[in-house]
Amino acid sequence: MKFEVDDDTTVQDILNKIEKEYGIVYKNKVGKKFINDMNTNYRIFLNNNYLEKSKVAKQQVKKGDQILIFKPISGG
Repeated sequence: MKFEVDDDTTVQDILNKIEKEYGIVYKNKVGKKFINDMNTNYRIFLNNNYLEKSKVAKQQVKKGDQILIFKPISGG
């Protein structure tokens, strides 16, 4: 997905845009609210660097940045 960003756009702003656009579909398929699931079950990377959860709300993005969202693999 591509998003337009302003000078003060944060990673959290992008996650909020995804929630607004696809949140209902996500909840219907997964059974959880997108934003809540992102905060607990996924790892977020900005330009291939892991982003600590405490930095998601403050980390600004700029044109050309890439945000990756991964669910950690677990099991035996």
